[in-house]
Amino acid sequence: MRLHALVADEESARRAAAGGATVVQLRLKGAPTAEVWRIVHGVPRMGPDFDQRSLPSEAGLEELIDTTKGCFLGQESVARVRNLGHPPRVLRHVQGLASLATGSPVLDGDGSTVGSVTSAASIDGRSSALVRVAWAAATTRLADTDGHPLTDVAAAG
Repeated sequence: MRLHALVADEESARRAAAGGATVVQLRLKGAPTAEVWRIVHGVPRMGPDFDQRSLPSEAGLEELIDTTKGCFLGQESVARVRNLGHPPRVLRHVQGLASLATGSPVLDGDGSTVGSVTSAASIDGRSSALVRVAWAAATTRLADTDGHPLTDVAAAG
């Protein structure tokens, strides 16, 4: 996963690019437009999609960890994920034809709740969302509570 920086001014763009981020500079009239862009492009945000209890690998942020510098805060958790082979939960970027709402349950093929929608946006009759699911559902087919399928954006092309 590549780090994206959503910025509104030239100085912020220079700093983000210097840090290795792909810079998307937008001149927006309001935060809702930026939030929709973030969700449609699958960029997780601290707060709704992950928090201080989350492991970096749950949000696809492993590339941001410098494991060559010796000891670092959270080292035990990162090592545990590396040794076990996976985090307990994972974010998936999905889309569907039905409207999705933040906080709504996400179901697997058996109809069992395996996670929830953390961020959602609708554009042109399609919904895009970031969903946090248990590791067991990291690659399974997902659906909303009405049984409408949710397709991984990467798989959708």
